[in-house]
Amino acid sequence: MVIIRTFCICFLVLLIGQSAFAEQLFGVVSERNSATAAAASKQFTEAYPDSEISLRTPRQLSRMSDTEIIDRISEADVFFVAGVFSEDADRLNRLIEASGKAENVYIVSSTRNLISRSRDETGARVDLEASEANALNITNASWSRANDYWQARGVDNQANLFAALLYPDQLDQILPPVPIAPVRFDEVVGPSGAPLIGIVDYDTGDQAGNADLHERLCTELVSQSAACLSVYADWGAASADALE
Repeated sequence: MVIIRTFCICFLVLLIGQSAFAEQLFGVVSERNSATAAAASKQFTEAYPDSEISLRTPRQLSRMSDTEIIDRISEADVFFVAGVFSEDADRLNRLIEASGKAENVYIVSSTRNLISRSRDETGARVDLEASEANALNITNASWSRANDYWQARGVDNQANLFAALLYPDQLDQILPPVPIAPVRFDEVVGPSGAPLIGIVDYDTGDQAGNADLHERLCTELVSQSAACLSVYADWGAASADALE
């Protein structure tokens, strides 16, 4: 038997960073990735206690006025967007233009039109065709780096993403992206030979808070003479592989 758990985690405003003058990042991330981003922000806080990161989900963004969003985009040292589509992407596309922000805009895993709003630290536009053909193209190096961190997934990669965006002059001190496995397994808990029940969760299932729920579920299953296995998988093919 397999238990599949889905959830939505609302978002946050967290302070993080390292500098005599606080660097500020304002970002919008998908509901699905909010748990990972929250954990990454917490981890980043320890290394960069003076920087400021303010993140919103599209749902939270819908409660903000256009003027408020434009002000936040304009005031931030870096504006970052990931996993935003449909009407939310159209709105951000319009508001980025209205903000006049001409540098340090990084948009990944979104619509093509929205990604094209990306600008590196010099103000250079992101040429999607060039970046697809050559990720090391100098005009796209910063965007490609941000995209690589995001695609690698996981808390460590997102914490290093924040560092790379806010402190590009310290790249030699920031670990490169290390992709996490699309499917990960915990150790089996419970008596040997007992019926095995799998709990399949998104790949944030082993993070603080979520891991506690897995532990409680497994404890209950073991009390009923079953064995328990927690499985953490990315969306799509990885989830199908986990079920198999």
